[in-house]
Amino acid sequence: MTDDVPRPYGGPGDPPFGPRDLRNHPRDLAWEAIARAGRPADPDCQVMLMRMADYWDPRLYVEAWYDDGPSRKVWLRPEDDVHSLTARIRAAIAAVIAERHQQSPQQP
Repeated sequence: MTDDVPRPYGGPGDPPFGPRDLRNHPRDLAWEAIARAGRPADPDCQVMLMRMADYWDPRLYVEAWYDDGPSRKVWLRPEDDVHSLTARIRAAIAAVIAERHQQSPQQP
């Protein structure tokens, strides 16, 4: 390969799991942020990395949702770093859980 063509990560001389600029790898950034956000307090709340269904629309988002209730999408932005995206995912999870608990009737 020539120097003007970027080589894929994991080539000769790269550490196997070395430091990367996650902003250049949006999926890796999203998975790292999801892992850092942790499991939702409510086990019925689901969190997943999603991609637009349209083949020509490559945008990614993280969605927190309930099968039968509210959901929130966190769209990945170019300026995101792992800390800002983690905070936005945690806020979305908290909002979905709060909305769900407002919808469900209180049991004695």
